[in-house]
Amino acid sequence: FVRACRAAIQLGQLDLAQKYVQQGLELKAHSSVLQKEQRRLAQMLQSTAMGTKQLSSQQYVAAKSSYSTLLKEAPAAVSFLLGAAQADLGLGLTDSALRLTKRVLMQHAQNPQGCWVRGQAVFLMGDLKVGMKLLQEALRLDPDSAEIKTSFKAAKKVQRSMEEAQKKMFSRHFQEAVDLLTSCVDIFKPLPPKSPLYANLLTQRAQAYLRLKEYKNCLKDCALVLYAQEYNIPTWLIRFQAHHGLEDHETAMNEVKDLLQRLPQEEQLRKAYEKADFLLRKQKRVDFYKLLNVSSIASEMEIKKAYKRRALELHPDKVAPGSSEEDQKKAQLQFQLLGEGLEILCDDFMRKLYDEGYDSEAIRQRVEAAKQAAHQHR
Repeated sequence: FVRACRAAIQLGQLDLAQKYVQQGLELKAHSSVLQKEQRRLAQMLQSTAMGTKQLSSQQYVAAKSSYSTLLKEAPAAVSFLLGAAQADLGLGLTDSALRLTKRVLMQHAQNPQGCWVRGQAVFLMGDLKVGMKLLQEALRLDPDSAEIKTSFKAAKKVQRSMEEAQKKMFSRHFQEAVDLLTSCVDIFKPLPPKSPLYANLLTQRAQAYLRLKEYKNCLKDCALVLYAQEYNIPTWLIRFQAHHGLEDHETAMNEVKDLLQRLPQEEQLRKAYEKADFLLRKQKRVDFYKLLNVSSIASEMEIKKAYKRRALELHPDKVAPGSSEEDQKKAQLQFQLLGEGLEILCDDFMRKLYDEGYDSEAIRQRVEAAKQAAHQHR
């Protein structure tokens, strides 16, 4: 009876194991070995009941703990493997769910629950076609299962909506793409935040919001993804663009700098850093056209005339007697910037660089690089 009980436990058939224990105790009520198996079995039955309840109430962390305890007692039991896989699925731990369902299907290739859970895991990983095939196979093996039918219908609807959303993005119907992607998220509520599908859906929606110039909504979606998947590079890149859209180049610069320190090999982050640095410098640079009171299409002669006029107005000697040292320094700086503006805007090469968005320091660096290149060419 002890051997039969232990064999049933390893198969995950706890009701059968309990029957063997009871039969054994009827024959030998004081058997310490049978009593020990009875206590062990009672704990496993309790863990099974708790695990089932926790899965139904979406307490996936607790369910994972319950089934992990059961798997220590019976590592190959199909019901325990499936329970643990469902808990991992709820947590978005798709790799772990795939490993567990593989162990199930290696024992029973036609197990409908194994195909069902594995199909959901593959689908949540973003491989929609293979996921759908597995769910369809699960439905073929158990056509009366309500949960398999529900999962199959939901997955089919999400697949169709995602394909349609991609078409809408391509045809620049961004609001319609947002609506379709939102419907996908709603269908799968609660969608595990750590699952690749969750990141994919919200990243695509963030991209659509970005194209609509709804930068705050874009940042919200990016934040949701990055909270669960800190190093999701495509999402970070969209986040940086949203900051730039809000003219918040400094935040973009700080974020990309911090991320680049942790991921120094990422070429896309280096390009994002260069862009943020460029836009931040452009934002902070002096507007020489405004300083000279000329339009951006003013001729060189107009700029020189404007310089003479402004130089008289901003000359440090014009500062009122008795002004503070700070006011005098400001006047000197303004006059120096006026001269710098004249130099840059009256040089075709430097003006071209300025109009492209470069600041004075970057312009001088490029001028120097051009001179060195010309010298080497000679």
